[in-house]
Amino acid sequence: MPRRSLPQILQLKHDLAAPIVRLLAGWDQACAAKLIRDEQPRVSELRRGQLHRLSVMRLMTFVTQLGHDVEIRLTPTSWHFGEPKPVGRFRVVDDACDPRPTLLD
Repeated sequence: MPRRSLPQILQLKHDLAAPIVRLLAGWDQACAAKLIRDEQPRVSELRRGQLHRLSVMRLMTFVTQLGHDVEIRLTPTSWHFGEPKPVGRFRVVDDACDPRPTLLD
């Protein structure tokens, strides 16, 4: 099984981070940290696009902490007999990133 290249993983992280940052817009760092149940420095890094300390799984957890579902869908890539088998791609589809979360402890 081919390993994913670092640029693909980084792009996936940025694609996951974008809706999280939109949902946290307007919240100060302390409130945003409570919403995603993490520390303030992670919020700052997230907003600046510095995602090296955050895994894809952690970002997906932030999405769920903000009241949204993460759906992983497997679809076949197009391939014709005789051609090299293609490597699939990662894609984030942001369908419902409108309602702002509330602070509920």
